[in-house]
Amino acid sequence: PGSPLTGGCGFLLLRTWHAMAFSRWRVNHRRSGYVVTAENFQLARQPSTVSDGPSVESGKRVLVVGHGPIGHSFIEKLGERDAGFEISVLCEEPRPAYNRVMLTQYFVDRDGDKHDQMKLSYCTETSLKDTGVNLIYGRAVAVDRATKLVSYTEPSGSSNSVGYDLLVFATGSYCFVPPTPGMVISEKKNPHWPDDPTSRPQGVFVYRTIEDLDGMIAASKGGARKAAVIGGGLLGLEAAKAVYDLKMESHVLEMAPFLMPAQLNKAAGTLLAKKIQALDIRVHIGVKILEVVLSGEKVVGIKIIENGEEEPTILEVDMVVVSAGIRPRDELAKGCGLELGGRGGIKVDSGLRTADPSIYAIGECASIGGNFAYGLWAPGVEQAEVVVNNFVDGPGSAEYSSSDLSTKLKLLGVDVASFGSHNDFFFKRWFDDKDPEVISLECSNPLTGSYRKLCFNADGTKLMGGLLVGDAKDYTKLLQLSKKDDLGDLDPESLTYQRPPPGDGGAAPVDGGDGTGLADDDLVCTCIGLSKADVVKAITEKEATTVPLLKKANKVGTGCGGCVTPVGAVPK
Repeated sequence: PGSPLTGGCGFLLLRTWHAMAFSRWRVNHRRSGYVVTAENFQLARQPSTVSDGPSVESGKRVLVVGHGPIGHSFIEKLGERDAGFEISVLCEEPRPAYNRVMLTQYFVDRDGDKHDQMKLSYCTETSLKDTGVNLIYGRAVAVDRATKLVSYTEPSGSSNSVGYDLLVFATGSYCFVPPTPGMVISEKKNPHWPDDPTSRPQGVFVYRTIEDLDGMIAASKGGARKAAVIGGGLLGLEAAKAVYDLKMESHVLEMAPFLMPAQLNKAAGTLLAKKIQALDIRVHIGVKILEVVLSGEKVVGIKIIENGEEEPTILEVDMVVVSAGIRPRDELAKGCGLELGGRGGIKVDSGLRTADPSIYAIGECASIGGNFAYGLWAPGVEQAEVVVNNFVDGPGSAEYSSSDLSTKLKLLGVDVASFGSHNDFFFKRWFDDKDPEVISLECSNPLTGSYRKLCFNADGTKLMGGLLVGDAKDYTKLLQLSKKDDLGDLDPESLTYQRPPPGDGGAAPVDGGDGTGLADDDLVCTCIGLSKADVVKAITEKEATTVPLLKKANKVGTGCGGCVTPVGAVPK
């Protein structure tokens, strides 16, 4: 999954990625005039001031703005096609792409000094160079569509430009910071970098990048002991995990009446809060946030009105982590006159192309048809594939319509999943029991601390979606079943209450007897789009008998990580 000029991690949401091995490809290329060194993180300028691009076939210079998970996915996919494109990528952060959905792992590893060789990294400067990719460190500030130049600021502060024939925005998203008094120093707002930490008082953080985490770690070492996380959604609970890992007194502040209101109902959200509170994390729901209390420009508390109370109270905290949602990074597109979506994001058509035929957008910054921008990793990967096909095979050869919003995560040690046969399951909240055409069955087990709600069509013959908290081991099976036209030999009661259907035992198992409960064409890794057959093939043909070997063999589990469990050897 997003961050300053990175693509896609959105609710961001990925787990443990090992470094992703690049497929090597051949391209004809010429150096663009800048040399990146890991040691000093500077761009050593050679005589030219503007990159004219390589001496390749006209129209082959591709510039990707944003080197996050989605920008990296696009680069890799385009390189694998070996179509002769000269690929450059403009990277705003001081390191190549890394897995930001697994950011909490950083508190364990603390290996940011390894630069591009962290455990979170999935490429290095060397691997990019070896595959012909021109990595440019700098923050893009403007796009000149007439001359096809992107202006950027180098880490040294100098200005420069790079040319393109085809431009791909993979700029991702930024953290939304509410206009609450004390959150931002208005006169220090940066129009080119919404997440600029210098625009916030000391002690106010967003949860987005390695630098954000380094700042939180430094504050903790400097004496910060109490923290409030604003937001009880997916990102907020990931941020709460970060604060928890720093051994700080932790408070989660959510304005809705329960946690994860976009994905769960009240029963599931309430159970999740109970399990999190068992970790000694204070959960405040239905709160109204009035002010971040400052002493000078330093956080000393946060003023709130608790649920059901009339008078405000002040929580004494010395750190505030804002994780109240994300917004698309569309400022570059807006600055060069491209049309934006109704709720932000760069408006693109079904081919992911903007109104300018030379400019495309993918990931969290792309507003599909001007209507909706996805905040998940998997849609960005699917969009990257579409753009690659249109580059290689010609415009119009591939189209993108929508992506599945189903997801499975482990939040503060608690398994949480929501899935639907259609995105209307989420958009229309079929799980709220307000649609007469959707019926639901619930199962709550106080002994295991688990909750399961499954939704079916009116006659109970099709699974429409479901919510799982505390026990999500059946997520993949249920997700695949929801994509089928009927329940087969199963019934709503057996699925909900996890008991064998009546008369079970005579039919041949759909999994061929291997115990997975999955047919060969059922998806296992929804982020990458890998089926059970793909995983089996890697095991049997590539000797990928451990999870790390499987990840290397076909990248399974290198997206959100929800399909990976902590197992050892993989049985053949």
